[in-house]
Amino acid sequence: MRFLTLASYLFAALSIPAVRGEGVDAVDFLEDIRPILAGKCFPCHGPDQAKRKGKLRLDTSAGIFSRRSAGSPVVAPGRAGESLLIEKIESTDDEEIMPPKDSGLELTPAEVTLLRGWVDSGAEWKEHWAYRKPVRPPLPPVKDAAWIRNPVDVFVLARLERAKRRPAPAAGETTLLRRLCIDLTGLPPEPSAVRRHLEDSGPGSWDKAVDRLLASPQFGERSAQNWLDAARYSDTTGYAADKPREMWVYRQWVIDALNADMPFDQFTVEQLAGDMLPGSTPSQKVASGFHRNSMQALGNNPRKEEFRVKGVVDRVNTTGRVWLGTSLECAECHDHKYDPFSQRDYYRVFAFFNNIPHYGEGYGVHGPRLKVPLPEQQALFDALSGRETFLKELEARRVRELSDVSYDPEKARELVARAPGARAAWKLSGSLGAASGADGRLQLHGGAPKWVQGPASLSGQAIELDGRSALQAGKDERLDLTGSFTIAAWVRTRSAVADIVSKYDWVAGQRSFVFGIGGEGDKNGSPGHLFAWVSASAAAWSGGQVHSSFPINDGQWHHVAAVFDAGKSFRLFIDGELDSKAKLVDKIPGQVAVSSRRLAIGAGYTKSEHPDEFFLKGSLADVRLYSRAFENMEGLLAPPARVISALKKQVELRDESEKALVRNFSEGVDLRLQEIRSELAGIPARVKKLKGTEVTAQVMIEGKERRKTHIHIRGNSREKGSEVMPGIPELFRGGDVRGPADRLAFARWLVSGENPLVARVTVNRIWQRYFGYGLVRTIGDFGLRGEAPTHPGLLDWLACEFVDSGWDLKTIHRLIVTSETYRQSSSSTLARWESDPFNTLLGRSARFRLQAEQLRDLSLSAAGLLDRRIGGASVFPVQPGDYWSEKGQEKDSGKWLTSKGRDLYRRGLYTYWKRMALYPSFWILDAPSRQVCTVSRSITNTPIQTLVTLNDPVFFEAARAFAIRILSEVPGGRKKRVEEAFLISLSRLPSTVEATAFSSMLGDLAERYKGDPQAAASVNPGTGETPAGAELAAWTVLASTLLNLDEAITRE
Repeated sequence: MRFLTLASYLFAALSIPAVRGEGVDAVDFLEDIRPILAGKCFPCHGPDQAKRKGKLRLDTSAGIFSRRSAGSPVVAPGRAGESLLIEKIESTDDEEIMPPKDSGLELTPAEVTLLRGWVDSGAEWKEHWAYRKPVRPPLPPVKDAAWIRNPVDVFVLARLERAKRRPAPAAGETTLLRRLCIDLTGLPPEPSAVRRHLEDSGPGSWDKAVDRLLASPQFGERSAQNWLDAARYSDTTGYAADKPREMWVYRQWVIDALNADMPFDQFTVEQLAGDMLPGSTPSQKVASGFHRNSMQALGNNPRKEEFRVKGVVDRVNTTGRVWLGTSLECAECHDHKYDPFSQRDYYRVFAFFNNIPHYGEGYGVHGPRLKVPLPEQQALFDALSGRETFLKELEARRVRELSDVSYDPEKARELVARAPGARAAWKLSGSLGAASGADGRLQLHGGAPKWVQGPASLSGQAIELDGRSALQAGKDERLDLTGSFTIAAWVRTRSAVADIVSKYDWVAGQRSFVFGIGGEGDKNGSPGHLFAWVSASAAAWSGGQVHSSFPINDGQWHHVAAVFDAGKSFRLFIDGELDSKAKLVDKIPGQVAVSSRRLAIGAGYTKSEHPDEFFLKGSLADVRLYSRAFENMEGLLAPPARVISALKKQVELRDESEKALVRNFSEGVDLRLQEIRSELAGIPARVKKLKGTEVTAQVMIEGKERRKTHIHIRGNSREKGSEVMPGIPELFRGGDVRGPADRLAFARWLVSGENPLVARVTVNRIWQRYFGYGLVRTIGDFGLRGEAPTHPGLLDWLACEFVDSGWDLKTIHRLIVTSETYRQSSSSTLARWESDPFNTLLGRSARFRLQAEQLRDLSLSAAGLLDRRIGGASVFPVQPGDYWSEKGQEKDSGKWLTSKGRDLYRRGLYTYWKRMALYPSFWILDAPSRQVCTVSRSITNTPIQTLVTLNDPVFFEAARAFAIRILSEVPGGRKKRVEEAFLISLSRLPSTVEATAFSSMLGDLAERYKGDPQAAASVNPGTGETPAGAELAAWTVLASTLLNLDEAITRE
């Protein structure tokens, strides 16, 4: 028994320096004493009032230095013999000893010794390290200054030197490059990049490689993967129904924000309260979807309020883990048992997130949603808005200029043809070219053009049509009159039925508009009478008609016009006069359909690409199309007489009414103003078209009335305790009695620089990405039960650097990966491994299996299949067809519809994430379901994972494509191809032994498959350029082998 006790003391003494990193004689309260008190004493004498014994608290300085009723001090600094604490822990009386014998919390002899030594040395009390604001420490002294690349190395080397150890040598150049590429982008370097890096190994080459990778869009994708775990991102609602929910827009925001190096304080505020920012943009509202990632119960569930509360609880718990590194959830039902957070503190934070609306019932339950443009669409919206503002300013300036124009009456008559809204005008006077608007000449179908004298008022020629020929315009969107319009022309004919202008083919389901004579023989038409039709639908009639009250086929020249005012009126004008007795048929539509038929003049269509019916026999001149409805024909035929009179006067002699006449007329005929207004008129339609491509985002908004928040007795939302107001935990309040009052103020407080946790927690997560563990190993728990930092000075230095850099994330990434600490080899001798098995001293680099998404991406990259497009909706790669059915998920989610084409090969980041039936290979490879916040993934190595990387359809297809890539892209024999295969899959060249072994393996496999062509074809059916055969089958097996090597699936 004495031997065991002695051995225990000896073991404790030997282990103390490794735990503290200080000299043997020093006893540090936070590193040595606080953990003992937290683990062995706080369960009965800690923050939890309900379980506190004897009204004694040992978690506060007031409690531990208090005097009991008998007058004895709990701890008397410097006098262990007079301290009640030491008396109790050293007692030999089973009734008096603390902790009690039956508690399961007995102290070890080493712990008793530490507690006594602490009291005798003065019982220094310190607040928990994580709750003190970080202060930038000075760089510690080191002996081997030559090893240092940046300040990170100073702290690491100082710790190693105190332990009398040396850092590992640097890893090989190819290992380092592969490590860096995978860490920063999640993808291996291409062979060309490996060769380029080896050639450029001079000073600064490493920093150049780092900067290049940090600037690549793949950096944002890889970084987003970690953040989405913490944000519990998913494409489904969770719980039993786990129905689809459009969430990918938030993922896109995260990728874009990280690639743009958005400062972390802004990154935080926009995600927690982007909707509350003054004048918040669509992007900031999308960012607020961080807390809409919470699971949402759907279905015929009567407990709607209970599940709403569960969502708010999840928001509080996630905020605690992600920003505070704290297990706030432990205070939901009672005061936290170890950390200084009360239940009241918990519900103060709860109140920040308790005011989000909760809509719908049953399967329709949902939170706030918003239709938003994607970033590229938003850029177009912004451009259109800017263009609209510019055009309006230009329009106003042009109108002012037109008040004082002066030109002769003949010029005024010419300008009439170019009134606002003019889409096209053809004079048809000796030429088929356009006078304005539409590009190009008209094409005459049927003979050569014949010109005759036009109407007297035009003093020009007209085209003569023989009843078998017609004119046709080219393809031009400007001739699609989709709203109000005016069509005008001069016509002379005796035809009873003929089309003047047409984009209408009802037989082919290409309805739009037509203007002519006789109504195409329809029952509503009258021979020789004008008519016009418009339809809002191309496929089926849905429109209105108008028919004139008298004929115009008398062989005389007539000016005719059809004026359509969308949704309001449909009128006909003959020789400048309104036909007030024209007959309206059907309802006037609000729009006009677009027809694929090109504009025909002098004929119409019956299921033909060219005019083939309703030919006009007679003459046509001055055909015009306008995208507006004219009130009258006064300005269309010629300038009014009073305008001509005003134009004849000098500018300075005109009175105000004459100036107004000239200005209004000029506005109507000025080409530049016409162009400005035409473009302005088209902007709403362009905006509407863009809005049709918007996507749904799940967002946060504040309810109109504040929802009251109460403490939930024992965490039961139905048992309400006292009401609480929004506020931060008491621990952080200091002298600020009020504190943040709403969600936006809370978000800003988190990143104000005054919070002691946020910067530490964030840089610790970044450190974990590169070393497998954080400087604080308990990533999500910086509380009293969490582990102390292995390098506290380095943690605080990085936290201060992070804040001082303007919360620049890439600054911290760059610092870490440019350090010599990062560049160390992950190899280790047995002796070094046994002396520091968990790499606490950071005397070597980390080595761990790659995460699920990276394993998939690396295989597809090697195969040359990986689709590197950034962003977009989630995709559905190949998975077992009945997987959802077996999981009971098809009822609410439907079938898994496998993507096609390039979408099959998107990065793993974009794979559809279903919480209750996670993509099978990801699940086996330890990807989280994201039902709750995950700040650190588990990494396991199991036999079933090997079956996935060998046989999963995606991985096997990658091996096949990898083999085809080698045989089709790499000329030369097996030796050259083996070298290239190594470069692609492992980022290095094979050793002589490896090259020989793999070449021999290929020969053996090829020989075996020669005798079994069917087996060879089943291994790889090949392509047209690389057909199936023994060589291809052998290479496929070799490719699969390379992709499954420990080196291939491991971050070295």
